[in-house]
Amino acid sequence: MLFYYFKSKKGMYDYLVDYSMEFIKNEYYAYIDESERDFIERYRKTSEQKLHCYLSHPYIFAFLGTLFLSDEKEWSPSLREKYEELIRLGYSKMYDNVDMTLFRDDVDVDKVFKLITWAVEGYGSDIKQRLHGKAISEINMEPFWMNFMTI
Repeated sequence: MLFYYFKSKKGMYDYLVDYSMEFIKNEYYAYIDESERDFIERYRKTSEQKLHCYLSHPYIFAFLGTLFLSDEKEWSPSLREKYEELIRLGYSKMYDNVDMTLFRDDVDVDKVFKLITWAVEGYGSDIKQRLHGKAISEINMEPFWMNFMTI
């Protein structure tokens, strides 16, 4: 039956990648409240939504985790492009339309956003490095999510 719907295992894999990324866009990004102009409050609500999506659909996040723990050098150009578009969309949802006047006058908002981005990316890279080579199905991701939520 598998080959009735897909011409190959790669075709099935590509379908699952597309499905998972569309899920992120439709079930996570679509619920980011871009009308919330307070960055800290938007970030808090976004983190809660991400945790909710993870808890209700852990297998999609496990699949994407397997993908993101793989060697990026082996990714096809189209996969890399899809991933980069997903990241760009996520950053846009997080940082666009933020009320800059809520920050203190002596704060360089662009630097704050860069520092936050670096911190989140660094946390992701740290997890990726610690989990490299492990089977995603054997990893309990909940402590990582809870740790992220308390940062």
